[in-house]
Amino acid sequence: MKKPTREGLIAVVVGTVTNDVRLYKVPKLTVAALHVTEEARARFLAAGGEILTFNQLALRAPTWRKAVLMQGRRNAREAVRHFAPRRERLARTPSLMNAQRAMNVLDRAVALMCNLLI
Repeated sequence: MKKPTREGLIAVVVGTVTNDVRLYKVPKLTVAALHVTEEARARFLAAGGEILTFNQLALRAPTWRKAVLMQGRRNAREAVRHFAPRRERLARTPSLMNAQRAMNVLDRAVALMCNLLI
């Protein structure tokens, strides 16, 4: 972990830890996760790290004093693409199931914009 105050803490991930080939050197980490892929497991263990289950985490840090919950981006969800303020409705992705209907909505929006420009 990047911050020096987090040295020696357990990184807790509620999800899957996967391998990232962009990370050239893996630091020595203690990770508790629901699932760890084989490649990520091999890299953590080769770096001298440790992988824990949630049961082992509960025994080692029951009060979470030595653990840090890792979180992803909150706006990474697919649903966030469909949100937009009222005045910027055309900037969002339409949430329609039918592709033909989506094209009709887009055509109407373009026609509306053309009428406003004339």
